[in-house]
Amino acid sequence: MSDLIFACMSLDTASVRQMLLLAESLRRWGGELSDAPFWLLIPQEERTCMEGFQGRLSAADVRIADFGVVPQAVSFPFARKVLAAAEAERLAEDAASTLVWMDCGALILQSPAGLQLPPGIRLAARPVDLALIGSRYEGPPDVFWRLIYRECGVPEEHLYPMQSSVDRIAIRPYFNAGLLAVQPRDGLLQAWRDELLRLYMIPEFEPFYQANPRYRIFMHQAVLAGTLLARLSPAESLLLPPTVNYPLHFHQRFPASERPATQDSLTTCRYETLFDQAGWQAKIPPASPELRAWLEEGILS
Repeated sequence: MSDLIFACMSLDTASVRQMLLLAESLRRWGGELSDAPFWLLIPQEERTCMEGFQGRLSAADVRIADFGVVPQAVSFPFARKVLAAAEAERLAEDAASTLVWMDCGALILQSPAGLQLPPGIRLAARPVDLALIGSRYEGPPDVFWRLIYRECGVPEEHLYPMQSSVDRIAIRPYFNAGLLAVQPRDGLLQAWRDELLRLYMIPEFEPFYQANPRYRIFMHQAVLAGTLLARLSPAESLLLPPTVNYPLHFHQRFPASERPATQDSLTTCRYETLFDQAGWQAKIPPASPELRAWLEEGILS
């Protein structure tokens, strides 16, 4: 059994390129965990998007696994990501003590040994970057969140405060789905899938989707919060430091006191579409010459 397995999802050529950069970052910068298993989850019908990448896939030792889609849910935002995460967790049940589920638009820049879950901890994650639809802690939960908490069975005593990482708003637990470290045998990601498929189309949520598209976009993340809060006591969750899952694309908005001095000081980061923007190098922390050269070469490959 491995200590850690890393997994992510790809659906098209662009996300395969991102996934490869993530896998290669683990192999290059992962220290004592540079040879940890790395899994790609991809629907069978989308495998053609990997054509032309066989050499890099093999060199990065990427294991490829299929996940099934639910036809009625396939067009709902991020539903396929949730389905893929659940399948990765199922496959990892007897293969690892910790599964680290990541967005493909991410990098590992130091040893990720700190993502290994310590005894008694069943989840390690970061708060969301921006509060947006999150439940503000300063007042009672609004109608949307009361529905989430009711439908997921969240006890009131599990609603502790945290801060969104970029805009620094006090919220009830609302986790960033871009990196989740779990014990595969707990089944938390499979419960997330089951709850999303049960809840996303119930009539009570439709007025929120109509009133503000953010509710539809972030429903998967709201259901993630409800799923986890229903199953974990506050003592069983670990909030990771800002050097993990750091949002490079929000670097210039990140609180100045917590901005990293260099990219090299980060453990993992997300970048989303940052590297598609002109002059991206000036928008993020400086990097060592070695890291900068590796990153620029990887973006172009």
